Amino acid sequence: MRLLATIKDPKAIRKILSHLGLSSDLPRPLPARPPPSAARQLGLGVLALESPVA
Repeated sequence: MRLLATIKDPKAIRKILSHLGLSSDLPRPLPARPPPSAARQLGLGVLALESPVA
């Protein structure tokens, strides 16, 4: 794939996204997670899908 052009005008971008039925609002940031070592100490596992580490 080759990039042919970019759109930099925020007003034009909002208009295009609105026409496509998409939001131009930024998503809210998620809360910070504890570092992996703290998560293990709390029994949370490294990932949410993992079982707690003993």
